[in-house]
Amino acid sequence: MIWSIARRELLATYTSASSWIALAAVQFILAWLLFLQLDVYLKILPELVAGNSPLGIIDMVVTPTLSSTTLILLVLIPLQGMGSFADEIRSGRITLLLSTPVSAWQLVAGKWLGLLLGNLPLVLLPLLMAWLLELGSAVDAGRLASSFLGLLLFTAMASAISIWLSAISEQPLTAAAMSWGLLVLLWL
Repeated sequence: MIWSIARRELLATYTSASSWIALAAVQFILAWLLFLQLDVYLKILPELVAGNSPLGIIDMVVTPTLSSTTLILLVLIPLQGMGSFADEIRSGRITLLLSTPVSAWQLVAGKWLGLLLGNLPLVLLPLLMAWLLELGSAVDAGRLASSFLGLLLFTAMASAISIWLSAISEQPLTAAAMSWGLLVLLWL
C-alpha cells in the first residue's frame, strides 16, 4: 500500500510540466557550476602540482557542485512537499484518504517515499556529472560514493521535514515557509 501512495505522488510530480522545467533548470545550473569549477581547477592545476598540494578534482570541483546541489534541494524540496498534506487538508481530500484501508503511518511513509523518489533525479544527475569526470582524471570512487550518500540522506531528511510540516499546517505556503526555516536552521 505504501508503494501505491508513493507511485501516485511520483506520477503527480512528473505529469506536471513545472517539474520537468524545474529539473531542466536545475540540471543547467549544476552543469554550469560544474564547468565553472572545472575551469578554475584547470587554471590552478599547475600551481597545485608544483606545490605538491593534496587537493584534487573531488575537492576543487565535485564538492562545490554537490554543495550547490544541497542548496538547490534546500529550496526545491519544501516547494514540492508543501502540498503533500496541507493541500489535502485545505481541499478536504484528507477525509477521503483517511477513510481508505491505509494506516496513518503507511500514508505518511508513502508520501515521503514519493517525494524522495521524485527528487532522486536531482541527486543522481550531479553524481553522474561527477562520475563522468573520471574520463579525464582520477576520481576517488569512495569519496564520491560517500558524498552521494550524504546528499541522499539530506534529501531524505528534507523530505521528511517537509512532509511533517505539511501535515501540521493547513496552508501549503505556511508549510513551505516552516520547512525552509527549519532546514536553514539545521544547515547553519
